[in-house]
Amino acid sequence: MNLCKFGCGNIATHIFKDGTFCCNKIWQRCPVHKNNIGEHFKNKPSPLKGTIRDEKIVKKSSDSLKKYWNIESNRIKQSDRLKLSCKKEEVKKNKSIAAKKQWKDPVIRKRMNESRNRYWNNLSFEEKKKFALKKQRTIEYIKEKYPTFFKVEDLRYNPDKPGEKEIQVRCKNHLCKNSKEKGGWFTATGRQLEWRIYAIESNIGNDGGYFYCSDKCKSECPLYNLRSDPNEIKDLLYTQSEYQIFRQEVLHRANNFCEYCHKHANHVHHSRPQKLEPGFTLDPDFGIACCKECHYKYGHKDECSTGQLSNIICK
Repeated sequence: MNLCKFGCGNIATHIFKDGTFCCNKIWQRCPVHKNNIGEHFKNKPSPLKGTIRDEKIVKKSSDSLKKYWNIESNRIKQSDRLKLSCKKEEVKKNKSIAAKKQWKDPVIRKRMNESRNRYWNNLSFEEKKKFALKKQRTIEYIKEKYPTFFKVEDLRYNPDKPGEKEIQVRCKNHLCKNSKEKGGWFTATGRQLEWRIYAIESNIGNDGGYFYCSDKCKSECPLYNLRSDPNEIKDLLYTQSEYQIFRQEVLHRANNFCEYCHKHANHVHHSRPQKLEPGFTLDPDFGIACCKECHYKYGHKDECSTGQLSNIICK
């Protein structure tokens, strides 16, 4: 039996090319050799002692390195985010373009509709009900998100279906049995709620989109397609035939020529505004024959415009 050449006392298991025996395949792993290397580095004086190994210097250098790496990592993260966002936008655009192309194809559209219908038909009644309830609006949700609509309209849950939260409203036609005057209610569709909320809550809305329980009530209601106030008093001091006589008299007196530019006249302007002095409306002495351009260029401008005259209050 041969022992290790390095003096560890272990039995040699390997022979190297130069004929030396060792207890390990790699001679640096011999325990004696390991100890010798460790003692050598322990006793060897460090040339960096008192500089980098000093606690304050080490702390400063570590802090500066941390700051540097944090800044670099943030830069890398930001660049990665920008790249990812650009990629996502490109992917979204490509997907939308591809989806539009697919939807234009009637064969693919038919397949998509069939798959959607197949999925919906395979659902159970309870699953369909849960899906519908997720999209269903509640009175609490409307009260929180649309306070103006909640104050204007009367809302309640259907008492015949407790627990289902089916919203009921009143018909706008006062002659209908489902109206507020008759003390009735009817169940509104989701589309009806959307249009009414949009009409009241939106800045573009015109307070329209009333609730009607049927097309018959809508057509019979006097408020449907209303363009003016039905209670407004419109007592004119003259009839339409009398106004046409006045108009023809003014045009005949000017030989159908504009009194401003001498072109063909087809309008009559009142030198005394009708809204301020309606008694002179049919007096030909205060009528001026003019063309369309001159009528709005000289007649209805600045203080004589229709908008300005409508805001004047006579004392």
